[in-house]
Amino acid sequence: VQTCALPIFWLKPNEQLLLSASQFRLMCIAQLRRCTAVIRAHGKHGAWHLAAAELGVMRKRGITPNKFSYSAVISACLNSDEWARALDLISEMRHKGLPFDEVAVGAQLGVCRRTSDWRRAVTLLMEMPLAGLQLNSFTYSAAITTCERAQQWPAALALVRHIQGARVVSCVFTYSAAMSACAKGQQWTVAIALLAQVGVHGPASANTTTYNAAISACSRGRQWEVRSEERRVGKECRSRWS
Repeated sequence: VQTCALPIFWLKPNEQLLLSASQFRLMCIAQLRRCTAVIRAHGKHGAWHLAAAELGVMRKRGITPNKFSYSAVISACLNSDEWARALDLISEMRHKGLPFDEVAVGAQLGVCRRTSDWRRAVTLLMEMPLAGLQLNSFTYSAAITTCERAQQWPAALALVRHIQGARVVSCVFTYSAAMSACAKGQQWTVAIALLAQVGVHGPASANTTTYNAAISACSRGRQWEVRSEERRVGKECRSRWS
């Protein structure tokens, strides 16, 4: 098993004193980067337990894990559906006062999506600009999908409006998730209105996913005529794409 050992931590204290402060700092940075790379390698191979264990190895060798190290372990846990362990690591990051980067926020949104914690997902989204992180269509889509799973269509719709107000380039998944949330809330009129807005605030264009979401909303709302019309338009679009 690959570990993050470097010669510096096997030097005796008097030998370490021979190193200049800059040399010692550079070697510590190299050690930290190598450990993080090892964690990512474990994550790619689905070995989340080895990735998590690497944090303990780092501490034993006097290496303080940073936000990148934690984010790599959290991602490894999420990829293996170990969201409970990912939640523990996120709490640990907060307790240590470590700043969050895009990867850490994305990992937290992933946990929120799995646990349907829509309130936490929306809060994370609002905190990103305060932390100097840029909002994009992917983070919005993750939060809207969480709202859809929690059957919170008003929150999903509010996020779509926030995207439009913030002038963030939206994607087709953003609107599809919002329309799915409206379908679960039997809000077929809102879903049709969202369908009409696809492409207005970005390069995205309606496809089978968005039309299916709108049809599902009409079906749950028992709007058969609208559903039939959406199917007809959807068939025309599919014939053009094929």
